[in-house]
Amino acid sequence: METHALKVRPLAGGDAPAIAAARSSVAGIGVGLHPGYNDTVARQSRSRSGVSLPQTLLLNGAFGVGKTTVARIIARRVPNSAISDPERIGWVLKRLPRFLPGSTRGLDDYQHSALSRRLAARQVIRCAKRHALAIVPMTFVRLDYLDALDDALRASGIVSHRICLTARESTIYERLAARGVDRNSSEGRWVYPRALAACRAHENAAFGQRIQTDDITPETVALRVMEALET
Repeated sequence: METHALKVRPLAGGDAPAIAAARSSVAGIGVGLHPGYNDTVARQSRSRSGVSLPQTLLLNGAFGVGKTTVARIIARRVPNSAISDPERIGWVLKRLPRFLPGSTRGLDDYQHSALSRRLAARQVIRCAKRHALAIVPMTFVRLDYLDALDDALRASGIVSHRICLTARESTIYERLAARGVDRNSSEGRWVYPRALAACRAHENAAFGQRIQTDDITPETVALRVMEALET
């Protein structure tokens, strides 16, 4: 099968490993499309190349581990990539009045809503079909929910890659505190226990290839994620 390297923009800044690795392409995860190409040309290029596209990066990890930061770095470096964040769907459903169908006000986690999971899958599929790479930063603690999204992607002809960012519990707590999340606030009482639950759940290798994020920069984490996509 013919493969093409996905072109990568170099990182700014002084991170030596990042700059050194920026000279190499990220092979095996897509066609080297440029932002100016329209969707029709992109689909035709994929068909002629024989590469199995579109593709999705399921970027899992505990609250506070740095998923969104890493996703933004990857999106800046990979042309024709985009971030698809299902958290926005959860934000909307959580704010619907309880009497409306689909409201998740009575749930402690919007992912427990079947409607929310279906809408998230549709959003990711739509994004993946319009871009060379869709990046999905999302915390999964229940493996069956991750499996269901993965199944929906595959049923739509989309290749998915599971990556799980990890860190020590103490590191997660430090990062949450640095963001101003007080453990005694209403937000903190929700986030901290779930971050701990995610850290423990993600010891299961089924959640994806683990990439440790302690004591390294987000730029280096992003590079390690992209290197993992090569394998």
